Amino acid sequence: MKTVIADKLLYHTPLGGGEFRAEVFLSEEDFESFQNGVDINSLDYGLSGSDIERLSRSIALSFIEKNYRPVLFKEKSLTSLELKAIKEVLGLKSNQFAIVLGLDKGSFSNILSDNREMQHPTQILVMERLGLELSRPGSVKAILEEYPSELKIDLAAKEVIEKVRFAKPAA
Repeated sequence: MKTVIADKLLYHTPLGGGEFRAEVFLSEEDFESFQNGVDINSLDYGLSGSDIERLSRSIALSFIEKNYRPVLFKEKSLTSLELKAIKEVLGLKSNQFAIVLGLDKGSFSNILSDNREMQHPTQILVMERLGLELSRPGSVKAILEEYPSELKIDLAAKEVIEKVRFAKPAA
């Protein structure tokens, strides 16, 4: 395994992409191809976890700058792919993301699977949570820790009630 600095590495997520400078890991064979002038983007390469996080955060910041106002003024709706990518940038599990947004797990699951549209105020909250996390890493998890356990219990109870309410009676 060899490492090289790629000056024009193409990196994409569902939030966007771009060219970045990053250290990449190449096999011996791909390293030789790179040394012979083959474009890094046509080779199989690896990135460190910290570089993946740095590139993902950079793309997320660009996404916020480009899309906050359109979401705010209802010119754009967030897609389920964008929500999944935002959830990943925030470092949250689906149930944690649902709690931070004030949704129950079932509703959030339906939104992620495109079975339900996210309401506009919740979309704004998603963008604000992402912006907060990008400006102050760890903030969203800190917010999650501050949620009262009663809210978490209320959301769990609501899910149980929904399951019971729509359950088929025993034969």
